[in-house]
Amino acid sequence: ATASLARSLSPLIWNAARRSQPKSSRLAAARWSHELLSHIDAPNAYHLLCFLSGDDDATVSMIAKQAMGVDKTLGEDINLSSWTKDDSINLPSFGEIMSSVVRSKSRPKYTEFHLRAQAASLRFMVHSLFSEESFYGDELGGDELRIFVSVILDTLSSYRGRSMS
Repeated sequence: ATASLARSLSPLIWNAARRSQPKSSRLAAARWSHELLSHIDAPNAYHLLCFLSGDDDATVSMIAKQAMGVDKTLGEDINLSSWTKDDSINLPSFGEIMSSVVRSKSRPKYTEFHLRAQAASLRFMVHSLFSEESFYGDELGGDELRIFVSVILDTLSSYRGRSMS
């Protein structure tokens, strides 16, 4: 039942998150993704939040970053103490985030995100990678770690290329 609900809700929330939609629609998409979709389809919910973390509107972006736990200034520890128990239970694994955000075939993927969204997404992925669940034997035996290192290197190359021009 929850899988069919997720299949029904997901396209609606993604549609509301499109840049062409008004701020109120994108704001609702960020809230619904965190408060509703994360409980039934965490990888898709956090993929959407990663995408919205680069929104041109500061409020939409901040809500997405808060839901991801990366709303603090870079270099500050990610504060999970402000999350409820439900928030931490519904976090997708590192492998699920990599599959959803980096290798998506049907939704905007990491390489198509705004630079601000890429920065927030990388921070979220690092947090997920070093979470207790992933660190102690999630599905890191696969290609996820290699792909993540490649994403970091490609992102650094992109930033370097922009600063040189």
